[in-house]
Amino acid sequence: SHAAYLLVAGGDGVLAGYSAALLHGADCGPAGAPAEVLVPGTCRRHPGLTVHYGQVSGPEVIQVDRCRVTSPLRTAWDLCRRLPETEAVVALDALARAGRFAPADLLTTRAGRPGARGCRRLDAVVAASDPRAESPPESRLRLALVAAGLPLPHVQYEIRDEYGFVLARSDLAYPEV
Repeated sequence: SHAAYLLVAGGDGVLAGYSAALLHGADCGPAGAPAEVLVPGTCRRHPGLTVHYGQVSGPEVIQVDRCRVTSPLRTAWDLCRRLPETEAVVALDALARAGRFAPADLLTTRAGRPGARGCRRLDAVVAASDPRAESPPESRLRLALVAAGLPLPHVQYEIRDEYGFVLARSDLAYPEV
């Protein structure tokens, strides 16, 4: 949105949350999600803009397409602490894949910020995450299968012929069956 641009271009704010995830190539937000910014102080409300308040600095802020955005790890830190568990795992899968970090890096971040709101839930989110997932629907299906009592499926399973050549790759598989 125009308001998000003004807050970010002015130097005080950064794109955050689902907006930052999208710029990192991790399109994990709902369709039509409002633009999200993170600002250090207060600002007036703007339609179509979600404002979060907080500080970011150093490696937590990077440039993507000439926009200041939270880093993939910081974006995951913010989203995973506030989203419902399934959507937090979906976001972590996508951001860890796009940002090339290990989901457990969130636990290292938490160690440096004890008591941060929503940080206790990160153990479950990290344990359920798998950055090999290539899409949010794939992550959601994996979580639904496990929630229904099925074993954890293999992710990106390669189906090979008798000579070892890859014939196909399945997003999720139970090769034992």
